Amino acid sequence: MADRPDPYVRKDPNDIIRSGDWNELQIQAREDILSHTHTGKHDGKDHGSLLPGAAIDPTAEVNVTTLSTSNNLTVNGDLKVKGKALLGDIDDLLAMVKSLRDDKLNRAGDTVSGNLSIQQGLVVGGDLDVTGGIIRKISVVSKLGPNDETDNGQIVSRVLPFTKRYAATAIRILYCDNFRVRGGDANGPGAASWEIRIDGQSPPGGVIRYDRYSLSGNHHEQTTVIGYARGISPGAHTIGVWVGPVQGYSICDAYTGWAGSSWTLEAQELWIPDIAD
Repeated sequence: MADRPDPYVRKDPNDIIRSGDWNELQIQAREDILSHTHTGKHDGKDHGSLLPGAAIDPTAEVNVTTLSTSNNLTVNGDLKVKGKALLGDIDDLLAMVKSLRDDKLNRAGDTVSGNLSIQQGLVVGGDLDVTGGIIRKISVVSKLGPNDETDNGQIVSRVLPFTKRYAATAIRILYCDNFRVRGGDANGPGAASWEIRIDGQSPPGGVIRYDRYSLSGNHHEQTTVIGYARGISPGAHTIGVWVGPVQGYSICDAYTGWAGSSWTLEAQELWIPDIAD
């Protein structure tokens, strides 16, 4: 028959098989079995290719140096890879995920071209430089009147609710209104102080007030007061205005507003550097 292997120890018909030949035959047979690699051709049955998968025991453990497939590879259990898994589609996916991760602004030296929409708070650890226009969000109330003749107490119509977010910030408060002081109906000397308070108290960082004095007359004038309230805790607060006597003067005839003129209370939270008292 064609393609039959040579015998380990050739014997002709009627030859005697000696013990040495028999032992050598067993040794060579065992060596071939132990060194068998299932590659076909002269090393086992020729399948025309490598060993077919159907010939592998499903419960066998197979260790390979390189696994190549020209078609789909189905893994029914876990696929554990100790080295790198170099799969084209996965590499593309990982590259996309990395680019999305790099789009986060929690990075040094990042640049955003176009519009940036922030759905929640944006925390900037350093300086924020804006080369274009910027729109600030402030809390404000602005109305026409009413006039208020209170001489010593709260101007109850001048109120602004405000919510503070951070502990270390200050509140910049602007108050614009019309004021008059006089020493009674005779239009004599008089003085009064309009103070901006938060929750009925002076800010811990210092009083914000406007002092006005008149020697004579009945003069109503528009004035703007600006101050910075420090030491205010985060949370909801109420900004209001109180009028009272200036130290060293008695309560005078004060007047807030005039002929229904406009008044404004405005507040915004700011980060400002520490300054000496």
